[in-house]
Amino acid sequence: MKGKMLKVLGVIGLVVVIAALLMTGCAKPAPVPGPTGPTGPTGPTGPTGPTLAPAPIVTLRYATSSSPRDEQVVEVNKALHEIVSRTEGKILFEKFYGDESGLKGREYIYALEKGLFDTCMLGAGAASNEYPWLGIFQTALLLPDVALREPIVKALTPLLDDFFAEHNIITLAYAVHSDPSLALYTNKEIKSLSDMEGLLIRIFDPATTLTVETLGGTPVHLEMSETYSGLQKGTVDGAISGTGQAKELSWGEVTKYMTVLWPAVKLNVIGISERAWNKLSTDQQKIVRDVFAQWDKDYWIWAVAQQPKEFDAAAEMGMIVNDMPPDAKALYPVVRDTVLEAYLETSGPRGMQALDLWEAALAKAGY
Repeated sequence: MKGKMLKVLGVIGLVVVIAALLMTGCAKPAPVPGPTGPTGPTGPTGPTGPTLAPAPIVTLRYATSSSPRDEQVVEVNKALHEIVSRTEGKILFEKFYGDESGLKGREYIYALEKGLFDTCMLGAGAASNEYPWLGIFQTALLLPDVALREPIVKALTPLLDDFFAEHNIITLAYAVHSDPSLALYTNKEIKSLSDMEGLLIRIFDPATTLTVETLGGTPVHLEMSETYSGLQKGTVDGAISGTGQAKELSWGEVTKYMTVLWPAVKLNVIGISERAWNKLSTDQQKIVRDVFAQWDKDYWIWAVAQQPKEFDAAAEMGMIVNDMPPDAKALYPVVRDTVLEAYLETSGPRGMQALDLWEAALAKAGY
């Protein structure tokens, strides 16, 4: 009996040994982390392992008092779209047109300076209500030839750059309106100076205020976005602005006559607040600069090409385009002297400097 039990135990032991050997042979070896394995210096937890987070998307709030149909706005939007494309969508623009921003034309510099908006296209004429020296660009009868707009703007660019830098604004481009002349929109034909008497005329800056007063009208300040309604309802009898507003702001729908005044520089400034600029990487800042440098060159060529078309839109809308009558033009020297004298009285040293640069640009061109 004892011998049989030993045999059984021996068989059992042999089976256990064989089973253990089989299990050891089939099992996979445990992973041995090497120097380049998951826990090594080049693995996910090593010093070079973490993946950098993608660059954040920066959305810039862009505002302009102009309509999205304005030809200049359309051209600026091309530059903004190029920036979005070249940054692969890392810079985006939230756009506010006309009264969508809630700002008056004179408030755009303040809005950029205080960071209420990130980037704007602001009108120098409207801003001259707060900063009189900017009124040089629409001072009556200072521009003898529209071809001189570009050299004048280039001559004043350093002065403009310094001014906007004082307000924590980085300038990206200076763009004149494609329509180079100021005009008077009315439903009454201006056949003689007496037709101006007592008319309520929408103005937008000190220069247009004095112009209307000198010609016998009564100036009324209205924002650009309020003028269509004012003309439609008869709140005002007329309005002064560029010849392009017949189409771009549909003033041709609510007025019959466009009386051409004189050429003007009509400058818009495209700027970005320092606060917004500092949100951009160095590479992004370079892209923005490069895009607007090329845009500036292309824009001047485009603006010159638009000049022969200045009155086409008004004619297509059925408006009658006239020059100022001779007896009104006889007052032009008085208008010029009155506006210029007021400009120099209110614009300070910077205004005198701007006028000197302006006159030097004219002299260089032979005027």
